[in-house]
Amino acid sequence: MSRGKLKIKPAFVGLMLLLMLASGASVADIHLNIVGRAETGKLMDQEVEIKIKMDTGAKTAALSAHDIKIFDKEDEKWVSFIIDSTHFKAEHRFSYPLKRMVRIKKRQEDIQKTGQTFENRPVIEMDLCLNNEIERIEVSLNDRSNFLYPMLLGRTAMEQFAILIDPSAIYTTTPQCKQTRASETAEIAETEAL
Repeated sequence: MSRGKLKIKPAFVGLMLLLMLASGASVADIHLNIVGRAETGKLMDQEVEIKIKMDTGAKTAALSAHDIKIFDKEDEKWVSFIIDSTHFKAEHRFSYPLKRMVRIKKRQEDIQKTGQTFENRPVIEMDLCLNNEIERIEVSLNDRSNFLYPMLLGRTAMEQFAILIDPSAIYTTTPQCKQTRASETAEIAETEAL
């Protein structure tokens, strides 16, 4: 006797919608992006496409970076870093204002190598495109060159994008954003002035 696959997705989505409506949201307020466990996004600063793993266990997004340098610019702390050819066809250097430093607990094998339990990582804000939406998200920087995915998207960014994850799917969307949020804001202001 063959057993059919249990189809949870529609029931789960329906339950989520009911919970949202019960919390006071209207149907017009509900906008969800259903994505796979991994997707392709775009770092809007240099329009670099990047593979992203959805990570509900992490609060903040993480980006693979090396040659991380903190420096002073116009009385502010800035961070420069490179995302390298391990995951991309060419190196890309970025510079952003330092938002804050975050203390992250190291994995057990890293603790055994270095003897240190925690590491401090710089956090920046950058524009990320998923599908056809751009959000400015917080991203911590660390070397992920040994990992399959150069970027992890944590819970905070998932909430910003209103993401629901379908764990059976992968690469269901492609980034289609053409301009950064700042450009869009300037265009809207210019249009309203006319």
